[in-house]
Amino acid sequence: MKWWICGGKPMAETDTQIGENFMQRLVHASDEDLENWVIAIQAAQTMATRHQEDMAVLSNFRVVKLENNDEPPLEIVRYSP
Repeated sequence: MKWWICGGKPMAETDTQIGENFMQRLVHASDEDLENWVIAIQAAQTMATRHQEDMAVLSNFRVVKLENNDEPPLEIVRYSP
């Protein structure tokens, strides 16, 4: 898996929602929010590998299976074997 997250650092392959609200949140994110975001992405990658399914990181940094998600995700981490 490859990740691309803020700053262009390779971390995991993600589909990022590029809406105005997402960009506003990213621009105004505190250091703590950015740290929580990175931790959530890392957790999502681990869970995607373990469950062999796509995972979604939600606005409160929860990680859920994409198929069970019913709200707009901050990030989608795709499983790739």
